[in-house]
Amino acid sequence: MAEEQYDAEIYRYKVPPTLAPETSHVKVVDRVGSGKRVLELGSAVGDMTRRLRARGCDVVAVEIDANGVAETSRWADRVVIADLNLDGALNTLEGHQFDVVVAADVLEHLTKPEYVLTAIPRLLLPGGRLVVSVPNIAHGDVRLALLDGAFSYTDTGLLDRTHVRFFTLAGVQTLLEATGYTIMSVDRVTRDLGATEVSYDRRVATPEVLAIVNADQESRTYQFVITAEPIGPTAGARKTPSSGSNDLESSLSQTIRRLQDRVMELETAAEERREVQIEKVAAAEAERDRLRAVVDSIHRSRTWRVATALGSGWRRLCNIMFQTHRTKRP
Repeated sequence: MAEEQYDAEIYRYKVPPTLAPETSHVKVVDRVGSGKRVLELGSAVGDMTRRLRARGCDVVAVEIDANGVAETSRWADRVVIADLNLDGALNTLEGHQFDVVVAADVLEHLTKPEYVLTAIPRLLLPGGRLVVSVPNIAHGDVRLALLDGAFSYTDTGLLDRTHVRFFTLAGVQTLLEATGYTIMSVDRVTRDLGATEVSYDRRVATPEVLAIVNADQESRTYQFVITAEPIGPTAGARKTPSSGSNDLESSLSQTIRRLQDRVMELETAAEERREVQIEKVAAAEAERDRLRAVVDSIHRSRTWRVATALGSGWRRLCNIMFQTHRTKRP
């Protein structure tokens, strides 16, 4: 497939500096944790790369677009230029291993995601994992659009015109299991019916139809964020079946590692909340200082001095009149 087909427009999900909690990229970054060696597939312009570096991760990125490579290079330790649609796209990374491989909003753009997925296990360190995010083609808005006879591609979102693969939860689970993974966790980004970019005639959403759509718990799932680990020979090589104690040690080590990852995630979240509070306090103090300056400016103004003098004079006049009145009383 020609390289010019894979430009920055393929990866449209940019991550702003301040990340909202309900986005797939935020959830992916949380699943990665802190201080990891990460292989990021399809880095686009490096928004997630930057976020991972902020968490102390070492990042090797894979990107095909020249502009994306240039931007990602600002944050990544290394950027590999490769077409992920090609078998052997990751061969240049042979001999390198990572704690986590990330494929965020990537698989739906690949005609043969199996090529990449089957190559990843040998690039993972013992206990390593894959974190992927994919859009849910079975969101209720897509179902209602189909009922309306519509399947209109858009610039971004569920029906992004650059998507060549479409996934339900069962579909992505089947793909991962068929390529040698066991699924460890599934997280979801949700959007209410009518809150996505998919358009349809709202008249099709009768109470009876909505009851059927809402009966499926995934009808509000916008994206799936899945953590998986490889199985088979690569995973088996991490164990020594002849020794039960080694199996137990390996299991405990993985459990401890997951707990440590969770601790780091919570610490990072707490630090981010503290930063928000600090910003709020700083804003409040700045507003206080501004109001104090306004008050001081008023006190120093000629108008204030005149008003103060008039006020003092008026009070003295009132006192004189009051004393005079008291003196004249019989």
